[in-house]
Amino acid sequence: MKAFINSLLTITVTLMLLELLFSFQSFSFRTAADERASFAIRYAPYYFDDVGQDVLAMSGDNLTLSRINATYLALSFSAPPDSNFTAQLSDYAQSLSSESGKLNANIAINYSRISFGNRTYNFSNGAAYEVEYAFPQEMNFTGSSTADLRNISMYYNSSLRRTSLTDFNFASNGSVYVRLNYTDWNGSHYAEGYLNGSQNNVFRASFSNGTLEIRIRDANPQLSVLRNDSPSSQLSFSALMDDNGTGPVSAYLPVMVSVDRQAYAKSGYVAVFRG
Repeated sequence: MKAFINSLLTITVTLMLLELLFSFQSFSFRTAADERASFAIRYAPYYFDDVGQDVLAMSGDNLTLSRINATYLALSFSAPPDSNFTAQLSDYAQSLSSESGKLNANIAINYSRISFGNRTYNFSNGAAYEVEYAFPQEMNFTGSSTADLRNISMYYNSSLRRTSLTDFNFASNGSVYVRLNYTDWNGSHYAEGYLNGSQNNVFRASFSNGTLEIRIRDANPQLSVLRNDSPSSQLSFSALMDDNGTGPVSAYLPVMVSVDRQAYAKSGYVAVFRG
């Protein structure tokens, strides 16, 4: 009888210990899950910003903006000669899908408004920057009733040998002041001065297998580039934008980013800059 009672007590104590162990494990699993969820919620805003920065880096446009005073904004951007932007976005979207589970959050991009790398950046003051990868490649900057370009600097560097060069027809005064820094196999060319915005001012460099053409005027598009030169050639711009003191200005790339995790959900187009 005594042995039976001892065995029964042993079994009872063992069952109680097992129940306590399972309860502790269940609590630990719930706690770990809650901590992972809390971590994901806490860092979800960073995921949103990081994805946006990754997308901007893929575009290669290098858009920046800073306010100088109540009237003028400093703007700079590149004009890449070709792009595999759409293919890069496709690969990136797949990597986000596979990483979402590890990050304990649903992260995705929608780039349906980017076609063959073509894209348009819309400014909150009505201006727009458009890149189109046709042949030749075309880039246009369009102003608005409250935003236009007043001072433009251009930088071009290429290893191509030019066959001819046609400079801007500078004037003693005008609505736009332009600085041109041009370098190719033949050497460097620098020019600056005012342009009469009522005319269609054209700079053109011709090569044996392509051309570079830049047009500047008051009417839209204010700045236009056509190019079918070498993919290794570099072209960039910096300019002053007169926005008549419209206040903070922002621009967005039409790629939608969405981050969703329990109590946190955010979606929106990629912010290029705010100035």
